[in-house]
Amino acid sequence: KAFEKFPMFHYIRTLQEQCESHENLKVVLSDMFVHVSAKFMWHCWTHSIFKEHINTSANLELIAKIIPFFLAWPNQDVQTMASDICLYAGLHRYPTVCDFLANEYKHFPELTCALLTQCIISPPEETGLKAKQAINFLKVF
Repeated sequence: KAFEKFPMFHYIRTLQEQCESHENLKVVLSDMFVHVSAKFMWHCWTHSIFKEHINTSANLELIAKIIPFFLAWPNQDVQTMASDICLYAGLHRYPTVCDFLANEYKHFPELTCALLTQCIISPPEETGLKAKQAINFLKVF
């Protein structure tokens, strides 16, 4: 009942706004805030009770937009949880995530290889992969 009253979409959208405000230097997010936010999303993906509430197309689109923020955060725990979320959520289907990883492949070699490989072998209608993006991925391999 809690998720009916407070849908995950609203939480993730608010989190996205906070991440954008931080990137635009309007607010300064603490390491603890980012760590707890990543931990909560990770927890939702790793426990079946919560997974059904977070695994919706609207939530996935928002998560795909903010996951590069978490991957770039200078805390190894946050980066590890964000990497797990990428894998659990199938974020290879979102160009934002794949483009970020293609550009940052030296920092995330295993995650980049796993997601870009999955993106390349998935049907284009599932991933929206364009030929120009696929060519950009070749520098990784």
